[in-house]
Amino acid sequence: MERQSRRLSPETKEKISQANIGKIRPQTVRDKISQANTGKTKSAETKKKISDALKDYWLKIPEN
Repeated sequence: MERQSRRLSPETKEKISQANIGKIRPQTVRDKISQANTGKTKSAETKKKISDALKDYWLKIPEN
C-alpha cells in the first residue's frame, strides 16, 4: 500500500484521463454511483457556481 500516498504528475493524470475517455461503464457501476450520490445536497456556493456556468453556456450559443 505504499502507492496510496504517492502524488501523480500532471502528465500521468492526463494519460489516465485520455485512457478513460469513451469507456462505457457497466450498468451495475452506474447504478452504484447513482445510489452513492442520491440524497446528497449541494451547498449554496456550489449551486451558484452551477448557475453561473449555465448562464455563460447559454449566452455563448448562437440563436438560430
